[in-house]
Amino acid sequence: MASQINDNTEYDFASANAGAAPTFPVQANHLKQGGFVVIDGHPCKITNIAKSKPGKHGHAKVVVTGTDISTGKKHEAGGPAGHSMDVPEVRRTSYMLLNVGRDGFLTLFDGATGGQKIDVRTPEGELGEKIREKFWDGKDCNVVVLGAMGQEIAVEVVERDRE
Repeated sequence: MASQINDNTEYDFASANAGAAPTFPVQANHLKQGGFVVIDGHPCKITNIAKSKPGKHGHAKVVVTGTDISTGKKHEAGGPAGHSMDVPEVRRTSYMLLNVGRDGFLTLFDGATGGQKIDVRTPEGELGEKIREKFWDGKDCNVVVLGAMGQEIAVEVVERDRE
């Protein structure tokens, strides 16, 4: 039976990710401090890796400690060194700061698409204050956003040179 193609169907290829998974497997003994790993379903930056030597009745073990990139909470996971752990696809993107909204969200300009990004929260604490201060002082700034597993968080603000 031949398949039929509907010529009236519209496809949105701009949002397609070509089947790319948000994570990929890496053996636990190949993880590095400062890298990223998924612990308990949370994308985390690795803060410590403890490795034990193989014992009389077992394999070498690895205990990975990391902080959640969006909440800062500490997570820990362990297992045999040869087993795989998920590593998130992490994107670091710089956007031009357009506005700091009273609703708790930033308005950012995406130079790659020419569109606005309005779904990044103004961070709490010192970074959030720094972003607000630079914006209110009329400084031209870029906000660096870290994205992984559908979560995005502002991690840095950088003043741009006026041209």
